[in-house]
Amino acid sequence: DYLRQLYVSLLTKSLKARWVVFVTAVVLFVFGIVLLRFQGTELLPKMDSGTSFVTVETPSGSSLDETEAVVSQVEKIILEEPEVERISTQIGFEPGMHSFGGGGVQGPTNAFISITLSPRTERSESIWEIQDRIRQKLAKIPNIQNYVVRESGSTAKVTTASSILVSIRGEDELVLNKVGDQVLEKVRQVPGVVNPYRSWRLDQRSILLSIDEERARELGLPPAAAARELVQSLDGINAGILRGTLGEDTPIRVRYDKLFRENEQDAYDVRAISSRDGKVFPVGAVATGREVEVQGLVTRENLEPTLQVLALHQGRALNFVSADVEKAISQITLPRGYSLRLEGENKDMDESRGELMGALGIAIIAIYLLLVAQFRSFVQPITVMMAVPLSLIGVSLALVIAGKTVSMPVMVGLILLVGIVVNNSIILIDFIRQRREAGEQRQKAIIDSVSTRFRPIMMTSFSTIVGMIPLALEWALGAERFSPLAIAVIGGMTASTFLTMLVIPVLYDAFDDLGGRVKKAFGK
Repeated sequence: DYLRQLYVSLLTKSLKARWVVFVTAVVLFVFGIVLLRFQGTELLPKMDSGTSFVTVETPSGSSLDETEAVVSQVEKIILEEPEVERISTQIGFEPGMHSFGGGGVQGPTNAFISITLSPRTERSESIWEIQDRIRQKLAKIPNIQNYVVRESGSTAKVTTASSILVSIRGEDELVLNKVGDQVLEKVRQVPGVVNPYRSWRLDQRSILLSIDEERARELGLPPAAAARELVQSLDGINAGILRGTLGEDTPIRVRYDKLFRENEQDAYDVRAISSRDGKVFPVGAVATGREVEVQGLVTRENLEPTLQVLALHQGRALNFVSADVEKAISQITLPRGYSLRLEGENKDMDESRGELMGALGIAIIAIYLLLVAQFRSFVQPITVMMAVPLSLIGVSLALVIAGKTVSMPVMVGLILLVGIVVNNSIILIDFIRQRREAGEQRQKAIIDSVSTRFRPIMMTSFSTIVGMIPLALEWALGAERFSPLAIAVIGGMTASTFLTMLVIPVLYDAFDDLGGRVKKAFGK
């Protein structure tokens, strides 16, 4: 009752100083917009799922045993963390196997470790603090060519490889490799960038064989036949399936014994059969070789060779980090025919923002048209809907207090607020209209409406706010994804509830006064 009397008294004074109310409302609205911009934007808020992935890559040419020795050191470091409950390790990848670790080429030099931590409600450190400590220790282990430590769900879309992704395009892999080093160095220096790495490197040791075509024709061994003999003998050829007594299937692969495929000379000793006379001779009779370093992973986009520099972000909003990355890579001078493009979650965020802003616009238009039909006026719905911008100051302050960025759940919360905050305005304006139709003077009708409808407005608003508190406080695991929505609704409802009962009545009074003057001017 005391608060209601305070509002009635304040409203009475506000009706006599309408410009002060309008200027204050505009200043608060602008302040709210500025605060939202300073908070930064994300596609989705980060979530502490309790699951991390570590991808480790050893130098090119490392054997499975050498990779296992490195991984055992990595496992020891991970198990030193008291919050680790269990780990699962996979060392080496056969053709056709896939992993979501994001470490590039997969083979005997690659390992993938899944880490399960205790629930975030039972530990004092966040998953990102633990990951930072693991990265620092991994950097000290020798014979690790590349490593990636990331949490489960580090990107909103599974098709997006990383939150920060710079795509370099061009024809020559040597040029791509050089530009990639420059981009990697620039990205590494940007504040907020974590764990930058490249999708491939020129470090895959290979033997480049050259065929003496004249000699090959003399012996009846075309270059394609020589390549086929090497593949079948060293890599093997499928020879069927062995079906076991219990129904299990074991693929059969035939190739030279390990003793005869261990070094470079063994490739030259592979036996080939002449298509001319059926004689057997070594491939070395027509081939010579030299060791080269090539890219272990070949990536193309629209058939154009590409190199990607990927990284995670932490401690700063995605749009701020992306802007700094874009500014840094713009300083790189590219050869003709080569291009740089920033992609990753920044691209996804732009697409999602456009779709949600379209949905917000449709919601506002739909509500306005509905109110036009109900009020039978084009002006009064505008008065009612002014509660929507008033809610922005509450949304921005709530996000600042909670330390949250503007993410897609916040945008969904704004769409939700459009439908909720106008309810209080409708209650006030409709009550004012009823009192005026009953013959009451305008300003008295305005004051009586706030006095009479104060309690119902407070009840509906605070019931919504209290219902959102458990989600906003992230009491449940996984609530991090949706807590910004609840925070936006709480802040927006709080601000709009208290401002609506001052600004909307004053705005109604001003519009009604203006409408009377217009009618008088036109003689109606």
